[in-house]
Amino acid sequence: MMKKNLSLLSAAVLLLAGGLYAGRAAAEYAVTADEDTKLAESMEHMEDALRVLRKSLRSEDQTPTSLEQILVLQQTVSAAKVESPLMAESQPAEKRPAFVLSFRKEMIGMSRMLLDLEELVLDEKLEEAGELLKKIRKLEDGGHERFTEDG
Repeated sequence: MMKKNLSLLSAAVLLLAGGLYAGRAAAEYAVTADEDTKLAESMEHMEDALRVLRKSLRSEDQTPTSLEQILVLQQTVSAAKVESPLMAESQPAEKRPAFVLSFRKEMIGMSRMLLDLEELVLDEKLEEAGELLKKIRKLEDGGHERFTEDG
């Protein structure tokens, strides 16, 4: 029991540190990123975090890292959802608002899934968290097909 409490305390400390780092990085990113590349940079941050998370979810010892990466994902999705995909520009003017709205709603769905993922990790349900991460990846892949020219 003591070891579990220490592990959760360590996770909380690392999560706080990760949050501070991610918050600082997000602030720097908001100031320095070119308007045309904010969404692309957000997606790169997401890919990096998902790559680390996929590995860290395999071990209970990596819970602090998992929680840190989930926080980075949550913050990145929150920043990205207010951006417009570049493909929106190629949509007919009358369809553009619906296209951008669809993107934002998909990002809101991703946010919900990331909150569920965080809760599973906190509850030490790593197998379920791994399954949810697979669903998140599928959502991400589907989003790329709908909202990017690269598909």
